[in-house]
Amino acid sequence: MSAMGEEATRGQEQRRALAADFFNRVWELLEQPRRTREQDDEMLHGAHASRALWAGVGTLADFDLPFAFEALARANAVAGERDAALSWLERAADAALRIAEADDRELVATDLRDVRRLL
Repeated sequence: MSAMGEEATRGQEQRRALAADFFNRVWELLEQPRRTREQDDEMLHGAHASRALWAGVGTLADFDLPFAFEALARANAVAGERDAALSWLERAADAALRIAEADDRELVATDLRDVRRLL
């Protein structure tokens, strides 16, 4: 592999790791029974950062995008941002229509129902 190819691969790996770190931090914040406004902001920005980084990796499976939108919906819902949560739910549901495996579609649908109950 050329030096440029190795650098590109290393960059993809770094983006993937950072996306996962943001995703995991968002879930840590989601699971806290109480958050400060600053933590809500961190959670929302982290969800957006994770989504953007995953898109830059370029290897999203058909269920990754709906789950990224679901995470954005969930973060907005628990932060009290109802309109934003509904918008992300709609995008997640639309993206879920393109999931090939029925089990994966049902998993997304279940998570989307859970988010709706938060509103």
